[in-house]
Amino acid sequence: MTNKKKEGSSHIGEDVELLTRAEACQFLRVSQSLLDAHLKIPKIRIGRKVLYSKASLIHFLKEAESNE
Repeated sequence: MTNKKKEGSSHIGEDVELLTRAEACQFLRVSQSLLDAHLKIPKIRIGRKVLYSKASLIHFLKEAESNE
């Protein structure tokens, strides 16, 4: 079994996929300013780099869907 990584994505173990800010915006289909200013999604900061776990993004979407 080969483990292919997407450019810009990071993996910690096999369960946690980290996305860059640009990838998170693309995944959610929102602008960077909306992601930064208005969406309360947990983020990981490593120096100046901001990363989001894909699981957190999916959880955010499920919560938003259930609140409608």
